[in-house]
Amino acid sequence: MVPKVAKSGASFKGAALYYLHDKQANTNERVAFTVTVNLPTDDPDRAVAHMVDTAEHAHELKQAAGLKAGRKLKKPVYSYSLAWHPTEAPTKAEQIDAAKQTLAVLGLSDRQALIVAHTDREHPHVHVIVNRVCPETGRAAVTSQDRLKLSRWAEAYEKVHGKVFCDARVENNAARSQGHWRKGEYISREDYYAWKKAKSDAHWKRYREEKGQENAPRNDQLKALWRTRQRRTETRKAETKAMFKPIWRDVFKRHRDELKAFDSGLVGRIRTVMDKADRGRVGASLLEAITAAKQLRADLVRQQELERKQIANHQRYYVRAASQEPAKAWKAERDRLSRQWKAQDEDRLNRFKAESDRIWEREPEAEQQRKPRSAKPEPPPEQERRQDRKPDDQARPSAKSSFADHVRKTKSDADVERATERIRESRERAKRTRNRPRKGGGRRFTPG
Repeated sequence: MVPKVAKSGASFKGAALYYLHDKQANTNERVAFTVTVNLPTDDPDRAVAHMVDTAEHAHELKQAAGLKAGRKLKKPVYSYSLAWHPTEAPTKAEQIDAAKQTLAVLGLSDRQALIVAHTDREHPHVHVIVNRVCPETGRAAVTSQDRLKLSRWAEAYEKVHGKVFCDARVENNAARSQGHWRKGEYISREDYYAWKKAKSDAHWKRYREEKGQENAPRNDQLKALWRTRQRRTETRKAETKAMFKPIWRDVFKRHRDELKAFDSGLVGRIRTVMDKADRGRVGASLLEAITAAKQLRADLVRQQELERKQIANHQRYYVRAASQEPAKAWKAERDRLSRQWKAQDEDRLNRFKAESDRIWEREPEAEQQRKPRSAKPEPPPEQERRQDRKPDDQARPSAKSSFADHVRKTKSDADVERATERIRESRERAKRTRNRPRKGGGRRFTPG
């Protein structure tokens, strides 16, 4: 059990905006239940209105009770929280009973109070908002040594329930009972910020380490995927080469036989030329076979090379087409992995951002009087505003317009005309005075 006393406040509405709603929102999902004490209603909003009314009429309550009025209480809002250990699971009745016990320990049993249970933390906890003004006498409650009272009560509460979670509190209370002075160790704002900063740095360092640990496995996956693509590509090339192997064998055999037959003699040349000659050029081909053997052989070799080049181009085309399938499969798998890793990185980043926000999140006690940005209270009625202060939603008028409005509101039409005439005459008189020459022509400057 950890009781925490928040700073006293002046606005019940501000406290209600925080405790009865989610942080910086109009929703109330974190509120588990609310219970009123010494109030004629169970509705929390009406309960706050009753507390406001009691605090504002403290003077009249004192007069009715025959007490001296005294000074007006500036901060009637008193609040504290009771937090159980995360391993504990108190029921609603147990939480309400604990809150009422603390009211009795603090001497606030006769005060108006609102008990609010929250579920936005890992540990069960309730907040107690108390009106320090007594609804019967109007007298303000004295809350001195409230932390010591709550500390002793929390120690006794844990002992009754069978398990003590805070041994330091037991030692401190024992030392206090013997007359020794003990005080909780509170760090300064600078130290608290430095502690938060160190915690945040360690948090993001863990994020970078966790992200860096995945680089090696991801690179291994990409390398394995690339090796699979290369292996499949080589397989396709081998299949294409095997398909063209008999074609090359036949072509080389045919070309070799043609050259052998051409080089065997005149009959072979004639047979070779006749096989390749057109029907209309039979005579010319025979003449070339007899007179231009060297040129015919060079043409034959050139034709054979051109045929082999065409076959090689066909083979390269089939190899390229066969390699496209492994490339497409590799690209599709690579893109799938990239999307998967990107989603994992985004989830990790969002998770660490949420944890970082929780690290830098203010404690509830520090925000109890801080109003949410999205929930703005209604402006007070005109009769409650100060007379010397303009409403916030109106711009401050100029001095000239303020004077004119004042004249119109307080004078009749004739008075307004006379006042305007006096102002005009005063301005003309001042103008004539400025333009009037000095007597004696003023001082003259004479060079020395």
